[in-house]
Amino acid sequence: MISTRRRYAPAKLATIRDGATQYRHEDTPFAREDLADDARLRAEAVVLDLLHPLPTLPIDVPLPVDERVRAVADALLADPSDSRSLDAHARSLGVSRRTLTRLFVRDTGMSFDRWRTHMRLRAALPLLAEGRTVSQAAHAVGYATPSAFLAAFRRTVGTSPGRYLSGDAVTEAVYRKQIRPVLLGGAEAMDRIFT
Repeated sequence: MISTRRRYAPAKLATIRDGATQYRHEDTPFAREDLADDARLRAEAVVLDLLHPLPTLPIDVPLPVDERVRAVADALLADPSDSRSLDAHARSLGVSRRTLTRLFVRDTGMSFDRWRTHMRLRAALPLLAEGRTVSQAAHAVGYATPSAFLAAFRRTVGTSPGRYLSGDAVTEAVYRKQIRPVLLGGAEAMDRIFT
C-alpha cells in the first residue's frame, strides 16, 4: 500500500524563541525547505499564539488533623531523613498499617509515600536556596543519592530544583508540554497548522 501522506524533509536545525530562551530541535517540520517564508512565519506565529504558560506544580504538604497521623507527620517534619516505614510508624502508634494508610489519605489527600516525598522536597528547598549542593540537601532530607532526589523532584514538580528556584521552570514546562510535541508531530502537526 502506498501512502499518500505528504513527507517533509527533515530539518538540519529549527529554532523557536520564547522570551529570552532559545530552543533548538533537529528533524522538525518547521524547517521544511518547500515552505515559503511568509507561510513559515504564519505557522510559527500560530504555534506561539497557541502556547500558554504552564505553572510548575507546587510542593504541597497538607498537615493532617487526626492525632495519630499528625504524630507521624510531626516526627517526619522534625527529621525529614527519618526512613521508618509506614508499618514502623503504625506499630509505634498501636494502630494497623491499613488504618494509618486510610487516615493519611483522608487527612492529607495523598498516600503516606507521596506525602513524605512532598515533605522531603519542601524541606530541601531552603537548603538549596541557601547554597547547599544537591548532594548535601538530598542527604539531609533522607535520599540515599542525589540522583534519587533529582528524579523525585522532577517527577513531583516537573523540573529541576535549580529551575524551580530560579523561575525558569515555566519556560521549560512550556517547551516540554507544548512546543516539543508540535515539533515532533511531523507531517500531521504541520498539516493541522496550515489547514
